[in-house]
Amino acid sequence: MRPEEAKKIAYGMQMMSKIIEPLIASNNTLINMPSRSPEYKAEAAIMGAAYSMIMLRAFAAEMALKAISFDSTGGFKKTHDLQELYNELGEDIRDKIEMMAAQQSLDAKQIIADHKDDFIVWRYIWDGENKNITSSNFPDFSKIVDIILSI
Repeated sequence: MRPEEAKKIAYGMQMMSKIIEPLIASNNTLINMPSRSPEYKAEAAIMGAAYSMIMLRAFAAEMALKAISFDSTGGFKKTHDLQELYNELGEDIRDKIEMMAAQQSLDAKQIIADHKDDFIVWRYIWDGENKNITSSNFPDFSKIVDIILSI
């Protein structure tokens, strides 16, 4: 896959996560599925939307960081760790991301560090291990993903 295609896919995933986000705020969202109460459907829709939004954003960030790295260096680190991928970017690119984030009163390095393992943690949340989910502040993470996608 070429970096331009990866960036488009990452952009599309971020767009989808933003489409899903309003479902989380709405407790009246029901899925037309048989054999479940309206309350169950509403809760399932909210939980599924939240999970999908988090996974899509984390994967979008990963793909975008890898595409930017490939564009500038011809390769990328094979990891899901967003902080490692971010640190592999050239200083000029990191400075640009951090400057754009600062214009929105955001600390790009800290937000990326806070969400560095989101894809792995959320992807394998049901694997039987007791995982401690520590990431939060998903709206700011979404803004950082937007900034990364604009590079």
